[in-house]
Amino acid sequence: MKIKRSSKCTLKFATASKKQRLHALMDEYSRVVNIFIDLFWDNDFVVEQLTKDITALPASLLSARMRQCAAREALGMVNGAKQAASAKPHHTGKKCIWSAQVVCLEAGRNDFDLWLKIHSTGTGEVFYIPLKKHFHFNHFADWQRAASIIIHREYVQITFEKDVGKKNPSPYALGIDVGIESLLTVSNRLAFGDQIKGLIDKIKRKRQGSNAWRRAKKELRYYLHWVVKIFFEQLPETVGLIVVERLKNLKKGV
Repeated sequence: MKIKRSSKCTLKFATASKKQRLHALMDEYSRVVNIFIDLFWDNDFVVEQLTKDITALPASLLSARMRQCAAREALGMVNGAKQAASAKPHHTGKKCIWSAQVVCLEAGRNDFDLWLKIHSTGTGEVFYIPLKKHFHFNHFADWQRAASIIIHREYVQITFEKDVGKKNPSPYALGIDVGIESLLTVSNRLAFGDQIKGLIDKIKRKRQGSNAWRRAKKELRYYLHWVVKIFFEQLPETVGLIVVERLKNLKKGV
């Protein structure tokens, strides 16, 4: 079984002229993607049908390889929208999914760890954007890097893959709900971490920034780690899957 993770590298080290060229390329790419979206929305297409005759339809200076990327991204957006029964999608140009046909990473030189090489654009130019690795990026040093790279306006998103062996075939799944009364409430009716609310209230009673406030926060952090450790120590061997509620935007508006 393969798992995927991604890491982001900022584009802040690129010169203003390189950013301008990149954004202009992304704008044209986005325009072509939207032409393909209009074409695919009312017609059923599959990837195998994205021949040169189809990808050459939009009038653009983009290379054949860049057009292929645009067609594949458009088809993916259309299929996703149709499966979700949502409205026709629109490519905003804020991010572009480019394959190894048009973009790659090269070993760094000078003060930079990596260089993002953008080629086969259709204009005949090849330009390099400097990148620097960071702690999170280096965490995936022994992982395999995916061929495609997601280009954003201010950063690039690089995907890594790793084979972790066969998936546990056990059909027994365990659901976990994260809360304040109990840190972990499990679908088998067990609960872990019933001191969370008291520790949070203890922090609230302290003056923010004081030594007592820092000690109370440290106590809560240690307790969280201890609860998670206890949970995994008591996890039945028959569990094949652990399902946790979606935690994205948990702190939004708080």
